[in-house]
Amino acid sequence: MNALISYLYGQQNEKKVNALLLFLLVLVDHAEKGTDCLNELAEAARALAEMLGGVNLSQLPPEHQEDIPGPEPEPPPIRVDLPIPPPEIFIQQTEVPPLTTALTTIIIKIPYQTLQAVLSNAEIDPSQLPPGLPARQMAETLVAQFRSYRSSKARPDYHPLVALLGYLLQAGDAYGLDDQATMLFERLVRRGRENLKALHARRSVGRIETAQGAGIGTGTYVGNGLLLTCNHIFTKNAVQRAWVHFGQVKGGLGIDEPIELDLATPIARNSQLDFALLRLKEPISYPAARPEDIILSSNGKVRLIHHPEGGFVEVSALGDIRQAGTEYIDHTIPAKEGSSGGPLFDEQWRFVAIHRGNVGMGRSVTPGTLGGTPIRAIWSVLAPNLT
Repeated sequence: MNALISYLYGQQNEKKVNALLLFLLVLVDHAEKGTDCLNELAEAARALAEMLGGVNLSQLPPEHQEDIPGPEPEPPPIRVDLPIPPPEIFIQQTEVPPLTTALTTIIIKIPYQTLQAVLSNAEIDPSQLPPGLPARQMAETLVAQFRSYRSSKARPDYHPLVALLGYLLQAGDAYGLDDQATMLFERLVRRGRENLKALHARRSVGRIETAQGAGIGTGTYVGNGLLLTCNHIFTKNAVQRAWVHFGQVKGGLGIDEPIELDLATPIARNSQLDFALLRLKEPISYPAARPEDIILSSNGKVRLIHHPEGGFVEVSALGDIRQAGTEYIDHTIPAKEGSSGGPLFDEQWRFVAIHRGNVGMGRSVTPGTLGGTPIRAIWSVLAPNLT
């Protein structure tokens, strides 16, 4: 590794940045998964990858090229899978300096009264930036607020970063945005809007637990006091009673109490399609994720919200649908025990399927894929109970 660091210092300009990206990827590969360090490295590598649009692995000295996996036969092409930042992260660490600089440039150009109007349009309190405060300090204060803000159930579609940068982009040339600032703002707004949708969808997803509090699966609140999940969660674990626990987010307060499911009198349970529609024994204030009767195809994409290994809730990256039938889909999203029953959303954040996991011996599957049940396959049961 020391030799690799020495090599990096010997590079110049773009080659040096490319080499730095390779260095970060090597560190990600060797770091212990799930640590804060890994998340920061992944953020940096991802931001650099977006700027460069690709990496030339041949730039790494021969004695260190074994640290990067070689290409696999087509299909699929080799891909470096970095951890997906949780949707709470609207600004990555590597984006803080350029965002601060871009906002400073804008603040310098406009009168203070205009700045107040811009902030008010984005529903940001202008009193946080009193007149006479240096422009750089104003920008740093705004960025700090963006990073600390937490989306709420009361305002699921709002984040000050998305509101302010979206307003500045709509204003076009009025604030003198250069090409780099425009590209940065567009990327942050696009990601921010996706994060808001992910956070809203995640609030409907809970961890299914035993009486001892062990996580055994994932379920989705679909409204009318009903939870949709997989049937095999209960048969496999031979449980007669089970609970669903919403709000189980890493770093959260964890103040929500688990709610018991009515397993004795289910609305519907089906072992062939592997779904269960169950009533909650208590009312909840969490939003519902409404299932949608959508035809899925083998060239589509989905994302999964789940509780892998009975842990905290996670939102996956988009995966591919490799096979799609009237009663099944096979997708490429990695999952673990505890993920079963989690909702699968398409690119438009429509709830289109339930994740099942391994499909067993019933049919042939593409290697490296897991199964799911399309909402369309169970729509005749769901629809009457969702009205």
